Amino acid sequence: MTLHRNPEPSLLRSLLHDHLDPGYTESAAAGRNHRRAGAIWLAGGCLVMGLVLGTAAAQQLDDGRDAPSDGQAAIVGQVREQQDSVDRLVRERDAAADSADAERQRVLAGDAAGGHVLDGLARLRTASASTAVHGPGIAVRITEPEGGGDLSDSERPQPRSGQAVFDRDLRAIVNALWAGGAEAVGINGVRIGPDTAIRQAGGAILVDNQPVVSPYEIDAIGDQNALSVDFVDSAAYLRMQSLTQLYGVEVAFESRSDLRLPRAPAAELRYVRGVEEGPR
Repeated sequence: MTLHRNPEPSLLRSLLHDHLDPGYTESAAAGRNHRRAGAIWLAGGCLVMGLVLGTAAAQQLDDGRDAPSDGQAAIVGQVREQQDSVDRLVRERDAAADSADAERQRVLAGDAAGGHVLDGLARLRTASASTAVHGPGIAVRITEPEGGGDLSDSERPQPRSGQAVFDRDLRAIVNALWAGGAEAVGINGVRIGPDTAIRQAGGAILVDNQPVVSPYEIDAIGDQNALSVDFVDSAAYLRMQSLTQLYGVEVAFESRSDLRLPRAPAAELRYVRGVEEGPR
């Protein structure tokens, strides 16, 4: 005899296998599709807006680079105007100094006492670099290495700033030439006077506040043989030879029959007045 079990009621089966209402499932699926479409449209809008803003910013930046602002143009114009005024005053000063020199020469050159005064004055003017000079001497030429050097050469240290010659090196050479008997010294045409500064300003070297660049030519007027011998024996020359071996700096000097150096800029005169002592 075979027993037949009653089939499982459909209601119980749906409760066991279908935990959620089919309508809820369809509604949730429709909501996900709607949110996905909205996110796609939002991302597309943001992308288009970013492209528009980026293009506008780039165009404004290019316009700013191509055309300086009115304020910058005004400042540049004022600087050039003041520089022209300074150059004009320097020319007037030089003309007045030449006229005074000619008159002094005319008045004092007539007798022995006046000639003695003129000789002493000429020595003082040369020492103070207040007059242009010319004569024989030597020219020292210092050249920075091209580029950054051979970086594959591990035995040669590389300068951290890309610059191998600094203000202290030029000062050492100038001092060595003075010690060797130089009567006048100049760097790249800038005369060295009693109060002339050679200093570093970032990556630039300033001589009397005028920038000088490589190759640096240091001219010294004086006895050629004495200057050459004393310079080779100086610590400055050994210093430059070390820079040659380490960084590839080129150092050369030669005798010149006629070097010419301009006068140094006029120094500011300062007057000192003694203070009268009162009753103690």
